[in-house]
Amino acid sequence: MVSPNGNENWQAGKPKNITWNSYDVDQVKLYFSTDAGTTWSPIALGINAVDGNYPWTIPSTLRSQKCLIKIVDNSNAAFKDSSDQKFTISNLSVISPNGGEILEADSTRIIRWDSANLGLVELEYTSDGTNWISIDSDKRIDANKGEYDWRLPKINSENFKVRIKSKDDPTIYDESNNFFTVTNEKRIDITS
Repeated sequence: MVSPNGNENWQAGKPKNITWNSYDVDQVKLYFSTDAGTTWSPIALGINAVDGNYPWTIPSTLRSQKCLIKIVDNSNAAFKDSSDQKFTISNLSVISPNGGEILEADSTRIIRWDSANLGLVELEYTSDGTNWISIDSDKRIDANKGEYDWRLPKINSENFKVRIKSKDDPTIYDESNNFFTVTNEKRIDITS
């Protein structure tokens, strides 16, 4: 087993490559464990061993700090290897604003997210869909808090998104699924 081999932090719902080296093996099976190897669930069976690589989209429901991957020879289960140490599967997903909202500029709105197995996060926004600007210059927001009071900028745009990312590993991030609008026009929302 080359990767993951311990201490990595992979994000649920995202693709990652499982890699290995093999010799004199035709096909392999891949399994994962979220409880340090007590139980195993199949990832894929009958993979060509010479490929040395399997693109795995991690199920979005997985969250654990006790993950392992195991590779087993299809013909002889005695030939196997697994991650040398546990690795983590984290979750980070924007709940709101997640797209389609119309928000008033220069007002305060709550950014909400779901996270697991993360420490600090950074929050950013874009108003043009390309350039990202930090929301909190302190950049020390506890991921477990799950929300942040955001004072929206005085910018009119239909191309706003928010992005949240791990402070320790910026490859673990999520952003609004679609654009939302920020406008200077006053609104009254009737709820019932």
